[in-house]
Amino acid sequence: MKLQSFFKSLSVLHYIAITIGILILVLDIISLYGTRWFIPLLVIAISIAWLPFWIDFFIRRKKQREIERIFPDFVSDLVNTVKSGVPISRGIVQISERDYGALSPHIRKLAAQIQWAVPLHRALTYFAERTKNPLISRSISTVIEAEKSGGNIEDVLRGITKSLIEIKELKDRRKAMIHSQIVQSYVIFGVFLIVMVFIQNSLIPYLARIQGGALGAVFGQEAATQTISLMTRRVVISFASVSAFFSSLKEYLIHLEGIFTLLAVIQGLFAGLVLGKLSEGEIMAGIKHSLILMTAALLVMTIF
Repeated sequence: MKLQSFFKSLSVLHYIAITIGILILVLDIISLYGTRWFIPLLVIAISIAWLPFWIDFFIRRKKQREIERIFPDFVSDLVNTVKSGVPISRGIVQISERDYGALSPHIRKLAAQIQWAVPLHRALTYFAERTKNPLISRSISTVIEAEKSGGNIEDVLRGITKSLIEIKELKDRRKAMIHSQIVQSYVIFGVFLIVMVFIQNSLIPYLARIQGGALGAVFGQEAATQTISLMTRRVVISFASVSAFFSSLKEYLIHLEGIFTLLAVIQGLFAGLVLGKLSEGEIMAGIKHSLILMTAALLVMTIF
């Protein structure tokens, strides 16, 4: 059932991207297998195939940020309505026709449930569940507890509004402060990739020639040639069979070329997660940075 619902949720754009990715992958295996362009084109094929899924993920996160940004305005308007002597349930219905961006559909459903005589605390619980936002869930829980205990709803809403505005200001301030650091991190990662490429293409062959020359002086020219070939040879990942694939992948990962590529990818992964944690306070927010840095690392290290 879950698999069926997953396929039903896919749009035409998803199927187009997956089809293009598969076609590029097939052409890559047929035409470029064993060449230096095989892995870069493989990365491009996979990136195109999953691009719509990442776009959906980022759109959902953007919508959540918009909901968090607008929610204090909704609560503030509700406070002003309740302050005039209107009950909170009627106040929600009154302000539900205002434009609250991404939050408007949820507020209108909340107002409709209240008009259908759904109890206020249950309607608010459904509202928090639909938004799927932890900040709103905590705020609604406070309102529900105040409503059940017979507390002053107006004071509770005013306190929630103040807290939400302070949280929003802190997030905006942190994001502005960290912007320059994000740019610096991208520049540093670019320099890191340049250094890795230089080490892989210039330093390692140079050290191989030195070591080969030293061994050649002792064991002969054949030993020198074998040493240089061992340190500078390229490892090709085989797709002939499952066992051949894992065997060649293991050989690639313990070879200098694979080690450098893996180091760059790991660096991109954790650098992106740290950037997300610093800028937005959530590790998940760093996925977009990790995706960009890891893709760049794979392309640069495999092409150059």
